[in-house]
Amino acid sequence: MEEERPGQASVQYDDVRGEAAGDVSDGLGNDINRAAEQLGFKGHGWVVGIEIYGSDGSGRKPGFVSATFCVIEGCFGADDVNKALAKTGGLLTVKKYHRAEVSVVDFVRCFKRLHVNLFSKHIKAYKVRVEDHIFLDDLEA
Repeated sequence: MEEERPGQASVQYDDVRGEAAGDVSDGLGNDINRAAEQLGFKGHGWVVGIEIYGSDGSGRKPGFVSATFCVIEGCFGADDVNKALAKTGGLLTVKKYHRAEVSVVDFVRCFKRLHVNLFSKHIKAYKVRVEDHIFLDDLEA
């Protein structure tokens, strides 16, 4: 099977690339496995990652995305996983379970905070300095 970086995302043209970070909702105990359960994953191992994929609606219900749960079997807990990773040189082998329809609202509710940051792939900057924050809602009022 193919290898990829954890958290790697890609679409057909990759017009914008970036990163994402999230804090799992306190109501779910800051646990990615409980977040996965909220999104319809019913135990087949231990969830180490969640991917979402959406499109402009072609062939999909509006307001829905597909979710993929990256799951390992046999190890339960970060300590067990990290011990296993030490033996494999850092290579994590997962199974991916796909769910075609997850409500965007339900997905976002699994997080206390969710930050997705995308930049044009054509910009070759190494760092970005923000000189001002302008709140568009305040300008439109």
